[in-house]
Amino acid sequence: MKIAVMSSSFHKPFRASLKLARRMGITGMQINLNGGLEIDRLTDWRVEKMRALLNRYQIEISAFCGDLGGHGFMRADENRVKVPKTKRMIDLAKRMHVPVITTHIGMIPDDRNHPVYRTLHAALTEIGAYAKENGVTLAIETGPERADTLLSFLESLNGGVGVNLDPANFVMVTGQDPVEAVRLLGKYIVHTHAKDGVNLRTCDPQEVYGSLDPHQTHRTPASPVFRETPLGEGGVDWDAYLNALREAGYDGYLTIERETRAAPYQTIEQAYRFLCQKLQTDPEKRVVLAVVGCGNIAKFAHFPAIQKIGEYRLKYCVDIVEERARKVMQKYGAHGYTKAITDYREALADEEVEAVIVCTHTHLHAQIAIEAMQAGKHVLSEKPVAMNARLAEQMLTVSQQTGKINNIGVCMRFDGAVNAIRDMISSGELGEVYSVYCSFREFRNIPAIGGEFTNRAHAGGGVLFDWGVHYLDLILYCTGQPDILTASANTYSKLGSDIEHYQAKKGAYNASKEFGGVYDVEEYVTGFVRTAGPSISFNGAWAQNIDHKETYIDFMGTKGGIRLQYCAGFEWFTERNGKLVCLKPSFQKGNMYEEEHRAFVNDILHHTHSRAYIQNLLSTARLLDALYQSAQNNAECQIES
Repeated sequence: MKIAVMSSSFHKPFRASLKLARRMGITGMQINLNGGLEIDRLTDWRVEKMRALLNRYQIEISAFCGDLGGHGFMRADENRVKVPKTKRMIDLAKRMHVPVITTHIGMIPDDRNHPVYRTLHAALTEIGAYAKENGVTLAIETGPERADTLLSFLESLNGGVGVNLDPANFVMVTGQDPVEAVRLLGKYIVHTHAKDGVNLRTCDPQEVYGSLDPHQTHRTPASPVFRETPLGEGGVDWDAYLNALREAGYDGYLTIERETRAAPYQTIEQAYRFLCQKLQTDPEKRVVLAVVGCGNIAKFAHFPAIQKIGEYRLKYCVDIVEERARKVMQKYGAHGYTKAITDYREALADEEVEAVIVCTHTHLHAQIAIEAMQAGKHVLSEKPVAMNARLAEQMLTVSQQTGKINNIGVCMRFDGAVNAIRDMISSGELGEVYSVYCSFREFRNIPAIGGEFTNRAHAGGGVLFDWGVHYLDLILYCTGQPDILTASANTYSKLGSDIEHYQAKKGAYNASKEFGGVYDVEEYVTGFVRTAGPSISFNGAWAQNIDHKETYIDFMGTKGGIRLQYCAGFEWFTERNGKLVCLKPSFQKGNMYEEEHRAFVNDILHHTHSRAYIQNLLSTARLLDALYQSAQNNAECQIES
């Protein structure tokens, strides 16, 4: 389970709430759409600003709060406004990939023939159908009624409606045991609040939540009914409650909600530490780390990110060239603690080491990752996943068997522009995306020709494996991971086959030659992929006899098109007010390597799987296999789903 906080609990502006949450280490937040970020005032610009702030502070939305106050959905006359407004919230949730909207709906009568029951049922049936159609769940917050009444109501609907379980509301008002409530409502629970309190006197819930007569004004009780307390100081048995959630299969957010205005920062921080202790996570813990492979990708990407985010303790720098390991140890390690070694198995034998970053050549990715997970370590492996999809599947199997994270270094999944485009596609702003074209072409830029980069036995492939994996993976990621149907490709090894006479461009990346070395990979590839979504066509070149660098991706949609410049910004071509326009949407840039490592640490500490988890990369691995098979057989390759 993961920990989040209600934005309104800070009693601060949105940006300040994000900053405070991140300072504590909280990475999830529930956002109120009927408060400072009122749904009908959220223009496209405000939505993008909210998204940029969330990206900046690396906060995920646990749920939207769509509580409309008053009598909930108990009055048919008010529902003429509230139902469409809730649908607008669902539209926003879909656009922003938020799976849950929570709300109080009012009081559910036990009598199904009660006029209020019929009104509630009609409203929730309509909203539920719309939510289900859009992949969102409207979650009813527990409170006014007992769990069996709520369960009966949910079972009478046609889906799209679930439960936001607040254990304190049961304790403080109805007197029901939250553990019993979880066991009754388990399959409907999609979100929870972490709140505690005590009941002060027996009452009719109508005293707290309002009358079953929706036309009667609610009055404050003559004497207090309950008192909210810090977590662990009220009537919720947290050990039993969390065990019940686990038994019900719930692995989502525990969202801290503090309704008192007294010392919000201190009480939220206390709640976070309390939950960390109950979930057996340490909010101040740093992950002890070994980096295996200290070459260029480690030096220029991973070590700076490891140092910048400060959530690791670097214990081992490992490389078969001891001097290379020693140099990065001296630059990034802790004096007297970090060691430079040549055998990664020494690091795997160290019980203090919790995670391993694998930055070797491709042929060692699977071997080291599997050994590390079997030794009890979490793993972040550089791309490509492995030499082939079969080995990638073995890595996933070991990850599942050991319970250890195995993320893959697909850094572009953490690029700001890529995620902005993904959101635009999923929200329908491009219409139907029917075709994608990409070019990853350079002039005379074969890396380390004659060395391991150009030796298939070590590298697994050439430009398709080295550069193409990023482009194809981000296309699949942006377009919602469509099923891949067929793949066709031709590969060419023409310009680099004569290593001695190959001429690199001036200043080419790592262009040193190894005479007498191996060159049996492709420097040029062209291909076509059919998916259940868009078709994908591409051309890639380490080396070509055209002195132009072309590194971009075109997304073709019925409402507009996007050209993404690789590792840069993008242009959106569309229509506005009857005119053709070119827009340049803003997005939170960030550092994709830092975000990749933050996600890895978060997955380790909170037992989650992020976008870089190996299971999400199997389709990319299978596609690469199919493209090479097509090139070898000179025929289109069918891909089994």
